[in-house]
Amino acid sequence: MQPLNFLESALFSENDNQKGLARRLCTLEWLYRQKYSCAEILKGILQIQTNHHYKILDDMIKEGLIKKWGTPHPVVKNIYLLTRKGANFLQHHCDQVIDNPMTDASKIGYATLAHTIAVQVYGIYYIDPETPFLTEAEIRKMQQAGQKVPDFLFRNELGYDTAVEIELTPKKLHQAEIMLSQALQSLVDQRFDHVHIISHSDAILNRYVELMNKETISLWCMNRSSRKWYRSRAEPIFIPKVTSRVSLIQDGSGALSKLAGGSFTKIKQ
Repeated sequence: MQPLNFLESALFSENDNQKGLARRLCTLEWLYRQKYSCAEILKGILQIQTNHHYKILDDMIKEGLIKKWGTPHPVVKNIYLLTRKGANFLQHHCDQVIDNPMTDASKIGYATLAHTIAVQVYGIYYIDPETPFLTEAEIRKMQQAGQKVPDFLFRNELGYDTAVEIELTPKKLHQAEIMLSQALQSLVDQRFDHVHIISHSDAILNRYVELMNKETISLWCMNRSSRKWYRSRAEPIFIPKVTSRVSLIQDGSGALSKLAGGSFTKIKQ
């Protein structure tokens, strides 16, 4: 788990040339780790108060480092992703291996675009020069098959790992139970220290409140062959044992309107 390598220089360098390079590298690293992003998110990462981030992005497009792609989404109308040249430029300036970067916009699933951006919205509130984090794709490489992969993972200043789940759409009861049982099991197994479940909807959060108010919950597991979930015969999870390590958080403005302002407020724990 690691922070953004170039963010500190992008924010605090007093040399304009060094800051300009660091901003480019920071943008490229974020796009590499997240696969793609939007202008508002990149502005938040670089902590630019004006619309100067558009000039930075336009310059990077002209330099061939990134490309801009229109989407059918009514709010996130454009996204940015790496070019092969941008991936090579990043590789030249960093120690990590740039493996399989997303450079083909046609491979992006627009059905999950809003969720992907919502996860990044939440993430930027924890991305300072010292905050190590992992994206869903990075976590997936470390998890065993059948384990629930959270949307985002960050490590706070005390060294605790918090798994984040962003919920934008209602789930049927058994679907919510699957997600929650997997999240709670990750706490029982000590894979994570805390879990945040975040939504803009009272109805979605109340479904989890309903489940959390029970004494136990069955553990659901995935059949590796059929990829279908089933109730495990294992001993149910004793919910009060992990209640203090789960936070249900409401984004009162909605996940995407968070791009324009508002704040996350913890409402239940």
